Amino acid sequence: MLPQKVNFTPDQFGYYTVGPAFKTYSKLEAIEEMSRTGIHLGWHFNQETFGAYNWTQEPAESLTELYRQRAQQIRDSYDYVVVFYSGGADSWNILNTFLSNNIKVDEIAHCWSLEGDKSYYSYFNEEVYRVAIPNTLRIQQQHPDINHRIIDISKIVNDLYLKPSNKFDFIYYTNSLISPNGLARSYLRESIPEYANMINQGKRVAFVWGTEKPRVTIKDGKYVCQFLDMFDNTVSSRLQNLSQDQGYFDELFYWSPEAVPIIIKQCHMIKQLLNTADINHPWLGTEVTPYGKTKKHSQWLTNDGLHSMIYPGWDISTFTNGKNNQSVIGPRDQWFWSQNENASPGLKVFSQGIQKIFRTIDPYWFNQTNDWRRGFKSCVNEYFIE
Repeated sequence: MLPQKVNFTPDQFGYYTVGPAFKTYSKLEAIEEMSRTGIHLGWHFNQETFGAYNWTQEPAESLTELYRQRAQQIRDSYDYVVVFYSGGADSWNILNTFLSNNIKVDEIAHCWSLEGDKSYYSYFNEEVYRVAIPNTLRIQQQHPDINHRIIDISKIVNDLYLKPSNKFDFIYYTNSLISPNGLARSYLRESIPEYANMINQGKRVAFVWGTEKPRVTIKDGKYVCQFLDMFDNTVSSRLQNLSQDQGYFDELFYWSPEAVPIIIKQCHMIKQLLNTADINHPWLGTEVTPYGKTKKHSQWLTNDGLHSMIYPGWDISTFTNGKNNQSVIGPRDQWFWSQNENASPGLKVFSQGIQKIFRTIDPYWFNQTNDWRRGFKSCVNEYFIE
């Protein structure tokens, strides 16, 4: 059983320490402090709460019941609930959970960059255009009280690096995912008057994000669940610093300290499949994924297999652009990169900041020393599930 209400704290999205006295939400700041002191940094992601659970014990409730409890928990904790729906499986399952259980959603929102890309069929926009918007319009026919918001973040991105607070310090406001797309989302409440007005009136406005899928791997011959510090495309270190003073509430539907049984249940379902499925199971494949590998043979749980298992009712034929593995210069921001630096002062500032990062940080922290677009190495927390 999940807690009835959310006990929100910005620490729940993770923070870094270097020694006993230094704490920060910024990974880059922690790396710099580590270089200065010689003390290795630590990443803290709800260990106190997560560690209180027995991860080897599968929760008795069904996964759909745990999802229902999580949706109701969020509803009972906030005045206005915004579900950010990209069209993909993670956010679809959140939306479906609310609606199928008659739990009110106040708003369905999508982000895209139509003004920047000038096309509905760019990497960032196509999934929203072909899946998220049409589905939301159909939902509104049955639920006309749900608000529908399409947010074009192109202008936010273009203006981002010209803000005095960002010109020199933006590199400290995101962690593993340094792209403009991620940082721009931290400005939604300031850029959209309706959100700002509700917050100024003292309303608790929650942004609900579909972060993140379970990651299962083998360690010492046993299955473990891994958590990586790589979800700041939804909640950046900038938002963590703002949230306590300005009433900014973000909820990771899956990776929350208020929803640990969901993650444990998902992991046990994965473990059971990996332990029992034969080599020809349709949910297994030879492509390496972070969702689990069998111990018997070199087979991994596929993306479609994972979605079919943990998101009941998901249609695997739904169009998706998939995920990209570039955390600095990725395809979602292609229109931004393709601008001329002389014509785009923001791009010039961004380039200078990125050059500073990769000129001053120990190469140990880069995923690939010859490809800085892959960003920083992730910090990891692990829990044995057997």
